[in-house]
Amino acid sequence: LILRDRVQLSKCGHRQCQTCLNAEQETTIKCRQCHSETSLTDIVVDRGFKNDMKSLDIDCSFCQWTGILNNYQKHLDQSHLNLKCEYRGE
Repeated sequence: LILRDRVQLSKCGHRQCQTCLNAEQETTIKCRQCHSETSLTDIVVDRGFKNDMKSLDIDCSFCQWTGILNNYQKHLDQSHLNLKCEYRGE
């Protein structure tokens, strides 16, 4: 699983998608791994990791496509509409 728009929860150090944070619309976020709570003001965008990952070679989980992570979102938008998040079920 590749997290998109990755953020780091400062209390526990785990990471999750910015999309999940936006969807929750709460003042704190519960970690999906350890269930500790972190204030939204204590969440850090993981820009360094995102930049490092852009050139990573990946395979699509839904088809035979291969390419770099930087092109993956475009592939998903063109080939796999309406994907559901395995954690949120949406």
